[in-house]
Amino acid sequence: MQHIKLRMGQDHFEDEDRFPDGFAESGEFTYAEEELLTYWGETMYALELGEIIPENLEEEHFVQAIKNPKLAHSCLEKVWLKYKTL
Repeated sequence: MQHIKLRMGQDHFEDEDRFPDGFAESGEFTYAEEELLTYWGETMYALELGEIIPENLEEEHFVQAIKNPKLAHSCLEKVWLKYKTL
């Protein structure tokens, strides 16, 4: 398994408007993807909005991958882009 260097969120990330029963229960995400969104989603959201500044290369790459999805290669980048398209 890939080592994740992106900061974990302070709180669990949820999207009750679009996924009221949870990410995995929606049928759109696997349980592994749900875990990634739940634990790292808050950080990914803040990085996307520019609310926090990237602290390492993985976070910098994440910001670039959001702008150019062809650059996405990590599990977090891929699941965030999937989330954003749904």
